[in-house]
Amino acid sequence: MNQRKEFIGAKFYARAIFPFAKKQGVDLWMDFLSYLEQVFSAPFAIDWLIADTSSSKEEKTKYILESYYSFTSTRPAKEIDYLKSFLSILVSHNRYHLVSEIKEELQNIVDKNDGIIHVIVETASDPDAKTKSYFKKFLPKLCGSEKLRVDYIKNNSLILGFNVNIGDKIFKVSLKNDLSKLFGNNSL
Repeated sequence: MNQRKEFIGAKFYARAIFPFAKKQGVDLWMDFLSYLEQVFSAPFAIDWLIADTSSSKEEKTKYILESYYSFTSTRPAKEIDYLKSFLSILVSHNRYHLVSEIKEELQNIVDKNDGIIHVIVETASDPDAKTKSYFKKFLPKLCGSEKLRVDYIKNNSLILGFNVNIGDKIFKVSLKNDLSKLFGNNSL
């Protein structure tokens, strides 16, 4: 239940920032969210800053933004104000841990808005250029669209082959899947 709440929270934030991302540029927001992912997952753990009761949320926000000065110094002030406001909300509501999920949800919203289909290809080994080239030819036919965003993931549980995830559909082509069907056993 708690994980579901966090997922809903990430969707809420992603929907809230989408209009700004669309207006200011999705790349700006994705870069900023990527930066925040790095900051909030840093080995020194940003938790000390969040837990610090002697600093105001404005000071905390300023500290985080200053650590990314090269990013903010090249942007117009209005863009920075939106980013500061968003960061301030995350910090003040202790939602900084949702940044990765927010980024993923924002990408999903952008893809849906642009008619892009997100495909996840799970392979038994890291795909080489030849394998990716095969999928580049094969996936548009399978999906019925040329507008695809493809992520490749190595899945150690596969024995030769691949799984293709398109939305809620999964296509399994693997030795493990074939053996499971042959022996009527899902314990492989």
